[in-house]
Amino acid sequence: MAKIGFKGSFENEVASYKVSLFLFHFVENQLHFVYSPHLDITGYGNTLKEAKESFEICFVEFLDYTTKKGTLGSELKKMGWTFKETSKRPKTPVAPSLSSLLKSNKYMSEILDKYPVKTFKQNFGIPAYA
Repeated sequence: MAKIGFKGSFENEVASYKVSLFLFHFVENQLHFVYSPHLDITGYGNTLKEAKESFEICFVEFLDYTTKKGTLGSELKKMGWTFKETSKRPKTPVAPSLSSLLKSNKYMSEILDKYPVKTFKQNFGIPAYA
C-alpha cells in the first residue's frame, strides 16, 4: 500500500499550534479526493499527489483568509472546535472528536457510507487567535 501523507505549513504574524487531524482519501469517477472533516476542506486531482497539492492550497487559503478577517476562531467553533483555557493568551485549539463529527457532518457520513476510504493522521500548524 502506498504511503499517504501530507505536509502542510502556514506562516503569518500570528503564533501557531500543532494539531493532529485525520484526512480521508477516496476516489470517485477516477478523481482522487483528500478531505479533512475537522476543517471541512477538500482537495482533488487526477492523482493522489494532485489531490494533496490541491488540499494544501485550500488549507493555506482557508487559514490565510480567516486570519486576515479575524474569523478563524469563530469558524473553528462552528466546526465543533473548542479552545483549552490557559494562563497565556491565545487559547489552545482542540479539534473535535471523529465520533462527534460523524454525528454533525453529513458530508463525512456520506463519504464513509459511499466510498472505500483510506485514512491517515497528519500534524498541522493552526494559527492562534486572539
